[in-house]
Amino acid sequence: MSLARREFVFAGVTGLAGLSISRLGESKVAFAAEGADFPIVDTHTHFYDPKRPQGVPWPAKNDALLYRPVLPKEFEALTKPYGVTGTVIVEAS
Repeated sequence: MSLARREFVFAGVTGLAGLSISRLGESKVAFAAEGADFPIVDTHTHFYDPKRPQGVPWPAKNDALLYRPVLPKEFEALTKPYGVTGTVIVEAS
């Protein structure tokens, strides 16, 4: 059986996601509480401020949930209890 590169990557990611989902919940919080010896990094974060003079290309102004400043201070407050130590920024507007 021969897999194309995309099929191989998709299968691997799907498998890892399944393992991760099955281990979420109390165990994830326990690792953070015990002070894990490895960094926990959020790999997809958007920071933006629609109030800046240039505006933002996303989200739309009519999106009541997302059209607000989303900045590192909020990220830190939301993720610190779970032991997250870093992030990969995919957008900063």
